[in-house]
Amino acid sequence: GQYHALAIRADGTVWSWGSNGGFGLLGNGLGDGMVTTPAAIEGLEQIVQISARDNDVVVVRNDNTVWHWGSFPADANALVPGDVTNPYRGGSLAPVQVGGLPAGIAVRKVLTEQGLFVALLANGHVYHWGVHFDLSADEVLRDLSARRVMSLPPVRDLMPGGFIGYGQR
Repeated sequence: GQYHALAIRADGTVWSWGSNGGFGLLGNGLGDGMVTTPAAIEGLEQIVQISARDNDVVVVRNDNTVWHWGSFPADANALVPGDVTNPYRGGSLAPVQVGGLPAGIAVRKVLTEQGLFVALLANGHVYHWGVHFDLSADEVLRDLSARRVMSLPPVRDLMPGGFIGYGQR
């Protein structure tokens, strides 16, 4: 992340340090604050993969469940632009499981990019969730659960492109 760091230890626990950045980036249940000594994120075990960006974190457990925390999800009223006295009211301060991914299929890769989350499954199917601009809908969409990208054939690898979504609904 931009102001925080995360590490997966050999035992599968995730450790974080740095700034919560107002979004709970350290996964410790606090929105703000700084941690200078790495500390384990409670309840997060058996992690095999991690991806982080400016305001969000996403991880995969060895049971192929996906978890995230940080600035997402947020409703339209989560931030009052220009009002520094009104704190951000969205996001998840601690890890929460992502819904919408099919059970029994291994997660090959997870990514986060400016509010957009992506999971590539072992069968090549891509799922995404988050806040993104959908080119096919020509609007900003908020998907709270993972949805399969139907217009994309099975792929081997991928990299998100910022705030741009992944195809038709």
